[in-house]
Amino acid sequence: MGRKLQVSILTFTLMLATSLSNVWTPTTHAAVSVYVDPEIQYQTLDGWGTSLAWWGNVVGGWNDPLEDEIVDKLFNPTTGLGLNIVRYNIGGGENPTHHHMDARPGAAMPGFKATETSSYNWLADENQISVLRAAKAKGADTFEAFSNSAPYWMTINNCASGNFNGSNNLKTSYYGAFATYLTDVVQHFRTTENITFSSLSALNEPISTWWTGIQPSGTGGNNQEGMHFDLTNQQTMINTLYNEMNTRGELAYTKLSGPEEYDIDLTYNTLSQYNAATTSQLNRINTHTYEYRTHETDLRNWAAQNGKKIWVSEFGNGGVGDRQNIDASMNMSNAILKDLNGLKATAWNYWQAVEDSAGDNNYGLMKANFTGTKGYTVSKKYYAMGNYSKYIKKGYKIVSIDNAGSLAAYDAVSQKLVIVTTNDTTSSQDLTYDLSAFSSFGTAQAYRTSATESLAPVSVSISNKLLNHIAQPRSITTYVITNAVYAGEANVVAANDNDLDTAKYQFQYSSNWSYYAYQSGAYKNDNHYSNTTNAYVQFSFDGTGVKLYGAKDPGHGIAEVIIDEGTPSASSTLVDYYSPTRQDNVKLFERLNLASGTHTLKVKVTGTKNTLATSAYITVDKVEAVSNLLGNAGFESGGLSPWAGEWNPSLAGVESYYPKSGAYDAYLHPTSSLDVAIYQTVTVPATRTYTLTAYAATNIVSGVQLGADVNGTQAAAKYITGNTGYGYYTLTFNANAGQTVKIWYYANRTNGWAVLDQVVLK
Repeated sequence: MGRKLQVSILTFTLMLATSLSNVWTPTTHAAVSVYVDPEIQYQTLDGWGTSLAWWGNVVGGWNDPLEDEIVDKLFNPTTGLGLNIVRYNIGGGENPTHHHMDARPGAAMPGFKATETSSYNWLADENQISVLRAAKAKGADTFEAFSNSAPYWMTINNCASGNFNGSNNLKTSYYGAFATYLTDVVQHFRTTENITFSSLSALNEPISTWWTGIQPSGTGGNNQEGMHFDLTNQQTMINTLYNEMNTRGELAYTKLSGPEEYDIDLTYNTLSQYNAATTSQLNRINTHTYEYRTHETDLRNWAAQNGKKIWVSEFGNGGVGDRQNIDASMNMSNAILKDLNGLKATAWNYWQAVEDSAGDNNYGLMKANFTGTKGYTVSKKYYAMGNYSKYIKKGYKIVSIDNAGSLAAYDAVSQKLVIVTTNDTTSSQDLTYDLSAFSSFGTAQAYRTSATESLAPVSVSISNKLLNHIAQPRSITTYVITNAVYAGEANVVAANDNDLDTAKYQFQYSSNWSYYAYQSGAYKNDNHYSNTTNAYVQFSFDGTGVKLYGAKDPGHGIAEVIIDEGTPSASSTLVDYYSPTRQDNVKLFERLNLASGTHTLKVKVTGTKNTLATSAYITVDKVEAVSNLLGNAGFESGGLSPWAGEWNPSLAGVESYYPKSGAYDAYLHPTSSLDVAIYQTVTVPATRTYTLTAYAATNIVSGVQLGADVNGTQAAAKYITGNTGYGYYTLTFNANAGQTVKIWYYANRTNGWAVLDQVVLK
């Protein structure tokens, strides 16, 4: 955690009022169009959370209904904020002769092992554990354990708040003992408390040297646990803990996270100096985001390159004055936007959701009396947090929205689209949200937090797939759109730049192209690039249109895009890839008026650039071929619809493990007693011969079937036999205009799997 300030006592009462009748007088501005693009999907959210240190150590001992009220307000998904992540602090336990932590109520966290020779006392931290149990009962479903310090008796300074000079404090001979201690704790919780920590972090802001303990004179010492680890010792600690957890089988349940540095820059600097073994032992990157973030892109790319998710495991902000003041809420909301849109974090955790009511500050989402009469109040930031956590839930995908002050998330299962817009200016903003990528909607609701409102309902509506609303000055507004149906573009087949073959829907590169597999923000996190004049890539497809995606960048130049080169209908267009800032997965070219048939797209490096560009690179990220009678042909929506399961539909779905191209494929998982199929029905527009093509694979030796029915009668079918990898299959059949065609993929009652991708009906 970041260093927190000691503050004087201030008693206050909660300003509960939510002004539903407040009348705004908006400043007149031209409406700004904001496009929401669910086709461009980024990270899947793991959720929102908070740590229990130190408030759990206080509130958990109240034994009062007020304790349950606080936990309910934080973790109840219906009546509270719906936080689903709980970070539990494994206390080291301070030297009983030291009292410097007494200045901060709750900060002296109990350890489970008072001395080296004593037995474990699993009741030592009953207060914090009480809150942990209650949070789980309210709905929290993701648990992380973290440590700020080893037990004092393992330390050089005999002090759990650090060495006297802020240097390494864990005795060299006690790395193994500390690893055993942490493993014993997570194992105890799993086997006795029925709480499995999905991750364990042994470090906390380890490179920082502000972790100072009691001085040789017997004075001083920080008012919280903490310990410095230099880079070498950090790796020793992670290696030792990994080996202990692995030997005892706990890695099957609990993975390691870290390094928990104070800000993004420190986290990146630390990780970039870890060796390969240490990097591989960390399952996920945890960072705090208190201060510097100049290496945000570097950290995001490092994580992508090493296959790691990023959690913001800790953020906290204060600000003096009235706890209903909107300033601290604006600060927090802006941090969330940066961390989810920029860093691409998959989880966001506030440090201490409940802070001591003593002091004139805005730390925390709630304030409780850590000393004296039991009681609590709710701050304005509580409602600002609710603008996010109450509506954007675990499992939602962050999707593209072209407004820096907005976050958009979509859940294909519940068909909910959530947009959170922060207007941190003193003027109103007239925004029109373009929702044309969605085929239909249910209702739209909005909730606003401002200087005079706290998640106040606001009237909104959708007309012609546009949601127009005025974002009031200094406000956070959440829009919840139900029954938002997005099944992928109905007539699009997506192909990734690294789908390499001579077949259709594959890329063929000339020489002098380079491939980068770790480009965060790019489609499937990769792209091809070149600055060699006349280097080219070619893509063949069936359809009536094509879309080209790539990256814009200060160092990018001008490409020539050629459709159907060498034919009478050939066309050529120059496309400028320059942008003053890097933007990935950008639509750079679109042609939608092609005659139905087979076409080629060629992208060529011209070696030229505009005067602002620093170089003439161009990139290729993705191509979408347009025109297909089937919807969601490549399953790139992340769900089946408009396909459906049949016979035993629970055995079918969409996955990201084995796509032929793009990010997803459809699967069948039959059993020895249950068969399964997926299908889609369409009404064909003309009387003619239709061609069905698809990539399919299975491990079922006897095979699965791909087929087409016309008006309920089988018109064509083909067996796909097992263990041959993806094959390209073609079926033809006749149908008359207005007839119903059912395309199906069927697996009989046999244990195994079958996958399907890039299904085209033409």
